[in-house]
Amino acid sequence: MNLDIKDIQAKIVPLINKLRKYFGFIVILIMLGLFGFVVNQIRTYATAEPSEDAIIESLPSTGAVKIDSETASTIQKLESTNIDVETLFNEARDNPFQE
Repeated sequence: MNLDIKDIQAKIVPLINKLRKYFGFIVILIMLGLFGFVVNQIRTYATAEPSEDAIIESLPSTGAVKIDSETASTIQKLESTNIDVETLFNEARDNPFQE
């Protein structure tokens, strides 16, 4: 098979002339295809759920509160000697989210 540039050019020119009258329609089809692709990508990214590992990594780590025994005994002494403080501690135990 012998391919020459002049042969290719001679076959492409009539094809281009036939497609020239459909140029606007072809451009509109290409634009609609691109628009559909972009909308599909937006929908994909908008509905994406994070993985379980990503959720675990984003959560702050909370450690256990540590109170030494001296502080604990001081709080207990204060609670037993002062009625106002005892009431305050009891109310805090009953409803810890009340201000």
